[in-house]
Amino acid sequence: MVDQRRYVADMPDSGRFMDHHYTVSFERHKDQNTLEERKFLSVLSKLSEYGLVVNLDCYMDIRFVPQVEVPKPYDVHAAPLPFNVKFKLLGLLSYNIVSEFNVDDEFIQILVDASPAIAEGALEQMMKPKLHLWKPKDSLRKQLENTAAIRNKIITNDKLNYNQRLIRKIVITPTKIYYQGPQLELINRVLRIHRDEHDNFMRVTFAEDDLQRLSSARGTELLFNRIEAIFHAGVNVAGQWFNFLHYSNSSMKNSGCWFVSPFDKGFTSTTAMLDTLGDFSTITNPATLGARIAQCFSSTTVTGKLSEDNVREIADIERNGFVFSDGVGLLGRNIAKNQFANLQKHQRIRPRCPAALQFRLGGSKGVLVLSNTIPKNEVHIRKSQMKYIRYHMKPFESSHHALEICRTSFYSPGYLNHQYIILLETLGIRKEVFLELRDECIKQLDQAMQEPTEAMRVLAENQDELGISHTLMQLVKAGFFDAREPFLINQLKLFRALQLRDLKRRAKIHVKKSCTLLGVMDETGALLEGKLYVQYTDPLTLQTRVHEGPVIVCRSPCLHPGDVQIAECVDIKELKHLEDVVVFSQHGERPLPNMLAGGDLDGDTFFVCWDERLIPKVTDQPMKYVTGATAFRDEGATAMVKNTGRHFINFLKNDNLGRIDNAWKAWADISSQGARNRNAIKLAELHSDAVDFAKKGVPAIMPSDLTPSEWPDFMEKPRNYRTYESTKAIGHIYRSVSTGLELVKDFKPLPELIVEGYEEYLHDARLTKEAYDRQISALMNQYDIGSEFELVSGYMFKLDDLNIKKRPMELKEQVMQSVHIINTQFRELFWTTHIFEEPAIESFRKRNTTVALTTPLHDQIKRKASAWYMAAYDLSPSQPAPRSTEEQQAVRRRTDHLEGQDREYYLIDWDMSGRFYSFPWIMYDVLCNIFYLSKHGSLESTGPGGVQRPVRFGSTEGQVPKLGLVGSNDFTTTVLRPAGKEEFFAQVGVSSRGSQSTN
Repeated sequence: MVDQRRYVADMPDSGRFMDHHYTVSFERHKDQNTLEERKFLSVLSKLSEYGLVVNLDCYMDIRFVPQVEVPKPYDVHAAPLPFNVKFKLLGLLSYNIVSEFNVDDEFIQILVDASPAIAEGALEQMMKPKLHLWKPKDSLRKQLENTAAIRNKIITNDKLNYNQRLIRKIVITPTKIYYQGPQLELINRVLRIHRDEHDNFMRVTFAEDDLQRLSSARGTELLFNRIEAIFHAGVNVAGQWFNFLHYSNSSMKNSGCWFVSPFDKGFTSTTAMLDTLGDFSTITNPATLGARIAQCFSSTTVTGKLSEDNVREIADIERNGFVFSDGVGLLGRNIAKNQFANLQKHQRIRPRCPAALQFRLGGSKGVLVLSNTIPKNEVHIRKSQMKYIRYHMKPFESSHHALEICRTSFYSPGYLNHQYIILLETLGIRKEVFLELRDECIKQLDQAMQEPTEAMRVLAENQDELGISHTLMQLVKAGFFDAREPFLINQLKLFRALQLRDLKRRAKIHVKKSCTLLGVMDETGALLEGKLYVQYTDPLTLQTRVHEGPVIVCRSPCLHPGDVQIAECVDIKELKHLEDVVVFSQHGERPLPNMLAGGDLDGDTFFVCWDERLIPKVTDQPMKYVTGATAFRDEGATAMVKNTGRHFINFLKNDNLGRIDNAWKAWADISSQGARNRNAIKLAELHSDAVDFAKKGVPAIMPSDLTPSEWPDFMEKPRNYRTYESTKAIGHIYRSVSTGLELVKDFKPLPELIVEGYEEYLHDARLTKEAYDRQISALMNQYDIGSEFELVSGYMFKLDDLNIKKRPMELKEQVMQSVHIINTQFRELFWTTHIFEEPAIESFRKRNTTVALTTPLHDQIKRKASAWYMAAYDLSPSQPAPRSTEEQQAVRRRTDHLEGQDREYYLIDWDMSGRFYSFPWIMYDVLCNIFYLSKHGSLESTGPGGVQRPVRFGSTEGQVPKLGLVGSNDFTTTVLRPAGKEEFFAQVGVSSRGSQSTN
């Protein structure tokens, strides 16, 4: 093992030389090569063997330096620094913000003299501008001048709730390692068990040198050799060795996994740690074993614990070799209410108790659906949900009897996409229908920028799970749309531009007569074969509606023409308690979900559409989704766990899912038969095998003759590919949609929000805003987000994890959770500092409450809110300088080589001259109240001291317009302390050690 680790440690980190671009040229005499030039070309010929690309178009003088004069880089790995400080310094070096040649003993001594937390925070601040620091010692000293801002960070591990943690991450390429974080994450079961050992866990992602996601087609054998060596021996991170532990099913698809450094408490090896998770001895396939262990690494929220008496095992409903109840169990009403109440404390979710939960419980997983027929305090789990056995042979009899929630059922609007359109066009839906839907979508988006009622309608019909549209609807209701308030208008512009971008590149068309819902099974047996029950929440009225009539139903991904089926929705009174789910029948020869691209009911969502224009006259026979062969290994448990690592590497090498999907689009587009094309059908079958690869271990090998020779323009292939203009619906949509965006930059305070006497709170407001801006700026820097408006609204065009591209959707939730923690803390500061003490004000300080539009407020509340507003909008105080010339040049250089949507993003003028405007809108409900009542007059107070009882977040009390909305709850966090100057903390009554004082 020592020799293997030495081999890994000695791998050349040549990637650091790729951070620089050198242009080398020579002066020639009579066009003859000089000796120096010939020597240099000889060196380049050797370097070309290592993949170095050379451009010899330009020439200049060059001087060779004797080897003895070449400076040596500082060995940071050997520096006498704590792990957290050394990791952060390696992050600066890996992103070329600080050069290893500029690090010396004096620089290290400055870090040693500071406390580890202060040193780490100072280095984090140095990373924010993302510009090379030519004098890092001067920059470090400057950061250490204001230790208060470092000492009192908002987001630290000791201040997060039970389900959150700050985790470090490294990205390994063929030639380099990038160091990132710590970053806020929703943690998994393993990290929850070892909560105090978070520094010993590391997220590891493998990527190409250009930071693109790994692709089997690119065949980077150098990287795979490096991965195999690291999996075998481990990786040295800042002087600490980490070994491969496991992966989650979602992280595996993005080339990511977990590494761990052994720690005390008996866990001296990864095998010992995995052995505590369950008895996997009956599983003989490494891929299946990996998938079962991966359940423990899914990001979840614990909402409570269940005893053995709460859980019952029930039989599956099976027929003709199919399991009609595959993945779905039952949930008692009391447990559902209790778990939902606990979930509201941690997540931003709808105020109505959901009808179904996607869960993890010991060795079980899948969906639990609300039932009126079982005891209220019981959970019934089926055999198909028990993926591995906990000790004592029961999935719930273990230390892991906590109920972990992945997500809940909720109403989600229905959208078309590339696959749906290709299949529907194949089934006979005319191209003009999709173009008509496109025009309707664009028209509504345009009207939403002109009329407040249309803005409300569009936001309501395009709701998101995070509740972002809810806040914007409140601002529109209050009258800020008519006032053309820049903060609101910019977010609406972002929403419109993002919708148009998705329309252009993904053919994402909103269909009003449709929805996307979690699938469950009818436990009563009342639904007949081919029937569905769909009771959905109307986004405009908030009332539930039961749809009756024909619909099409499908799920993504879907590549076979038979993956779209016609069903009939009916009304069944026994199912009235099931809202915002699609209920399938338990009758028939074959389960309908299985006909839809081999789906089941363990968490799949289904697109249900009753727009008559999209219902074909006939459908094709569904494909037979037969479970493929598996790769068995009859070995001992220890060897089996090691083999999961080999399966992970094999998956990275042979995952062809993306290639198959892209080839299918091209064949279906160019052929007059559409998805019925022979090659498209073969690819649909291969796609099914590729989906199973992660769990079965048998790769889907794509023959070379299935690779198209030319590609439709909407796929935006690089210039060296042969492309053509697609004549199908998707091609017309792609070429007809433009995605321009021009932000409003003229921010002037509205007179209605300038409350007499606000100056009393202005100084405090400016200090508080300074602390808030630091946190927002740090998040923008961490995720390379160009605009504050993108960050706070969630309408993010480009979301990169420090330039790591093609990240999963969970990244957006991770970012928005960080934003919410910051907003929650500053919202609490508003109600707890410099506000008069009166019993009636206590109700406002409770979480999950907001101020209604018509609630009369005390003058002090209005003055303080106005001061927060003026701190952001008043142009008189000094503000940060606009983007420097160096930054502008860096942006131009960055866009020179970009194409498509990346280039479009960087060409948008995001620069707001260094100003941030989102701070006062933390208290959006108070500002809405002030503005609305200034226009419509105040109501008489109904509470003591001129304060009326506030309403719970998501309530419609006091909201005058009749157009409804689906509210969302703020999720609870602990009381945290923001960063800022000591003067700020002295004013708000918080000690320098971060404890909240009581008044």
